[in-house]
Amino acid sequence: MVLQAHELNGGRMFFSIFLLVGVAACLIGTTVLMTLMIRHDQKLHYTINNIVNSQAEITSNLLTISNLYGRTESTLVASVTTLKDRLDFVHTAIESVIMQTVRPRVINLYISDTIREEDIPYRLGRLREFGLSIHFVSDVGPHTKLIYALRDFPKDLIFTFDDDVIYPSNTIACILGVHKKFPDAIAANWAREIPLDRHGRPKCIKKGKLLTPAALTRSVNQGAHAAVPSHRAFAYGTGGVLYPPKALDPRVQDISTFKQLCPTEDDIWFKAMAILAGTPVVPTNLGIQPKHHVVRGSQMTALRHQNYKKNRNQEQMSAVFEKFGLADRLRG
Repeated sequence: MVLQAHELNGGRMFFSIFLLVGVAACLIGTTVLMTLMIRHDQKLHYTINNIVNSQAEITSNLLTISNLYGRTESTLVASVTTLKDRLDFVHTAIESVIMQTVRPRVINLYISDTIREEDIPYRLGRLREFGLSIHFVSDVGPHTKLIYALRDFPKDLIFTFDDDVIYPSNTIACILGVHKKFPDAIAANWAREIPLDRHGRPKCIKKGKLLTPAALTRSVNQGAHAAVPSHRAFAYGTGGVLYPPKALDPRVQDISTFKQLCPTEDDIWFKAMAILAGTPVVPTNLGIQPKHHVVRGSQMTALRHQNYKKNRNQEQMSAVFEKFGLADRLRG
């Protein structure tokens, strides 16, 4: 009996070791597989991004008035800002807006008044003949992109875009299509649902559910992304955002407050002002993947990477929402 018990215990021990080895092998295999998948995705993103940038370069070299095939929307203006050390890149993003199937009547570039006219590169300055207007203003951070356009064009639709993204030619047409269905909502090509913790307080936006398709290659699934206005929807400026007149609370122009609460997170400030104004956000089904469309060489000074790495997104979101009591409005 003692021998049988010893053999039984030995068998159990062998089985346990075998099971542990098997589990370890599965974990290692899964880790290796995930690593390979990540590397494959990175290579895919890199390849697609190279193609997009090459196409943009060709378009830039061939850009003439006679090549503009889109129609102009008279009630639409576009707005963007950039930094002095990115002046050599911003023309690429602006050209992608110029080449839209539906174009704004004017594209406004708001830059710091510490920049001189002679600092404007030729490839940027020449775009004035294609509808670009360059404004030298007091730099208030990334918020410069919209703050001055709201002042200068209070009765127009304002399309904001980023200085480091090459936008697909149907970007504006797509966002205007959603606007026609929901004219009182802010329309966004890239949006997430604001995640809340168990106390109803907002968490980091990156943890929220993506409300827009991740890439154009997933167009087969775009029908699942219904355009539904929501106060929980958070618009990313990266994909392009359309603001109808009076969509934001007048306090949006409170420069001292947003410099104190969210100096590097303009999207959070504009979202807060939309909530205060009672304006929801509606996502489109464009399916733009920023990794595929980023302007080559422009990411050395990208703010969004610093914000997420240092948790500034969460800090500034909490500060703004606490200041204006916005969590209660989202829960309601």
